[in-house]
Amino acid sequence: MSIHDLNKKGFVPIKLPERLLYNLKKSIIADINLKLFVNKKENVEFKEIEKKIHKLSNSLFLSKFGHNAQRMLSSQVTTQLNLWVKNQLRKKFKFNKSCINYVDKSDKLVNRRLKNKQNSVWYRVVRFNKKKDVGFPHRDNDFWDLGGKRKGEIKPLAVWKIWIPIWGCKQKNTLKFIPGSNLHKIKLNYEKKNGRIKPKISIRYFNNHKQSASSGLNYKDKFNAVFFTDKTVHFAPPNTSSKLRISAEFTVFTK
Repeated sequence: MSIHDLNKKGFVPIKLPERLLYNLKKSIIADINLKLFVNKKENVEFKEIEKKIHKLSNSLFLSKFGHNAQRMLSSQVTTQLNLWVKNQLRKKFKFNKSCINYVDKSDKLVNRRLKNKQNSVWYRVVRFNKKKDVGFPHRDNDFWDLGGKRKGEIKPLAVWKIWIPIWGCKQKNTLKFIPGSNLHKIKLNYEKKNGRIKPKISIRYFNNHKQSASSGLNYKDKFNAVFFTDKTVHFAPPNTSSKLRISAEFTVFTK
């Protein structure tokens, strides 16, 4: 896939190295274990994690997993991902420079374990049939315009996102993208969710284009992530599986 394909469609499938994906999964498990099993010295199996999360009350779930900053991963794995972005991803799409942005000061107020100039990578947990676990159809650039600019190693000329399915994601139960939406002029609405104002794509636009939505990945091929521009409309349907749906994501600056 070329940068031309990416700019025209708004998203393309990519492949993370298997070792990097393994370390990412390990980091997510470690963070969830820390939240759920504080006194256990070793990580528990994923099945036990699923059972524990399904038993949490909604208020307790939100207290542990509700804010992005609560789900940000350790600097060890985020540094590894940043090196891959700065080298392999940059070369693949022929960027001059690239990096993952830093965590914000506001993130560190929520999560005291975050470090200065730590790269911002987080995971998302979606429970079975919980509509409030997923967001509105949106474009990331609208959030950036609303919440101010984040900083990174470079001042970006373009902003992108990488989304990675981890567990419970299948062809019909995964993040969706509207092809070419990065080139459309779209009306916005604003709604409050979990105490924060969030931009929402107009219902009329979404209804006119939702039939064209694509998963961005063929779960039977070699690709294991989606690279997309911050102007691409995307949304996650409610989790239709009895298993947890967990994914990871981060923003990429390029110039």
